[in-house]
Amino acid sequence: MLLTDIKDKINLPKQPRTLIVLSGGSGTGKTTVANLLAKDPNITKLITSTTRSPRPGEKHGKDYYFITKKVFIEELNKGKLLEHTIYDRNYYGLHKKVIDLILGKQQKHGVISVDTKGMRSLKDYCQVKGYKILTFWLKVRTGQETIIERMKSRGATRKEITSRLNFEKKESQIAKKYDYTFTTDELHPEEIVREIKTTIMPSQRCQ
Repeated sequence: MLLTDIKDKINLPKQPRTLIVLSGGSGTGKTTVANLLAKDPNITKLITSTTRSPRPGEKHGKDYYFITKKVFIEELNKGKLLEHTIYDRNYYGLHKKVIDLILGKQQKHGVISVDTKGMRSLKDYCQVKGYKILTFWLKVRTGQETIIERMKSRGATRKEITSRLNFEKKESQIAKKYDYTFTTDELHPEEIVREIKTTIMPSQRCQ
């Protein structure tokens, strides 16, 4: 069975207003799955803001909104960010207006990758706004060596790798709070995408 650790039966929405939340440890393919899902015209990737510098190939407004720490903190203090987190002294966060635009005004599915704290904030917000939300935990069965190699290939520093590995241990303890779990070294990203799309759009045939 491709879907595991299903907590409860989910009431699927009749309209495309479901937020797809992806979480998991480092190197589990969250970004790849999110990007593949966003290729569907019914699904839009929610772009977060960050204070870190762009990595090679990353573009402002496509991968992240790259802003200064000063601007980020100002937006945070004004209550404009729905959730935020800090990795290696860099800030990451999602504006409320982004989720309202996609799920509210545009009436589309949204997809975003966040940590478990962010997932809880998104759940609370979606409950208030009346949006549907499905949460997916991505994990790997491979050892830390494989995770480290994947992070190195993305240009991560030694400090980032150590921080992410430590954070991953804490994150995995609450994976059971998610609706679905995927083991990404047993399934190809395309298979995971098909499963997620079948879940949120059961009446549509996934391509």
